[in-house]
Amino acid sequence: MPDALGPVAQVEWDALRSLSRSCVFLRSEWELTRAQSARLMAQVDVVDDLTPDLPFAHYRQAVDEMCNAALASENPIGEITWRHASASAMAGFAVLHRLVKGAPALTVAELKELGGQEPTLGQMCEAFSVPASVLLVAREHSMWLPYDELRERLLAGLRGARLDLTSSRTGTPFTTEANVDGVRLSAASRLGGEPLWEYLVEPVLDFAEQMPYEIVSWLDHNASPGA
Repeated sequence: MPDALGPVAQVEWDALRSLSRSCVFLRSEWELTRAQSARLMAQVDVVDDLTPDLPFAHYRQAVDEMCNAALASENPIGEITWRHASASAMAGFAVLHRLVKGAPALTVAELKELGGQEPTLGQMCEAFSVPASVLLVAREHSMWLPYDELRERLLAGLRGARLDLTSSRTGTPFTTEANVDGVRLSAASRLGGEPLWEYLVEPVLDFAEQMPYEIVSWLDHNASPGA
């Protein structure tokens, strides 16, 4: 983070720094968990080929149990990563968006709320609907397309989650358009079925990690000559 805060309040930088560190940690642990599961699943196939009909199955049992334990850890680790990364994405977006609009700095209470809890489906759809032409005004136009592709990827995943909540999961409290915007995907996913956030973890991490760089670009673009 730059030493010159400019129009960004110290508390905003402090929040963004903490959130950025958490995202680096979360991505590392999430990727390690997935890699371990993939490695053990491959090992199951190897054991099947090496010991198809032997009378003692201790090796095969050990590998199976280890693989099952690794697979069982994927959803809890993924959900933790999703909850924190999506909160980080919203906090970074809020700081950049208020800079672009010329709004006052966010307060400690606002930053704690944004960074401390998973955003709702409606909050994410609203944030990811803001195009690069509005948000990345400090960037060259060539930088707009990758950002818009990333947010469209997120919006597509959220549309899929919305469809699942309003049609496939009849009988849940989230079956109408009127109340689905207030849903948090981690809580809804615990009701059963595949996690609604499953394919959103990687792009939301990418989005969260991009926000501090966009804020710095905005500050550089708007710095006074000779500052």
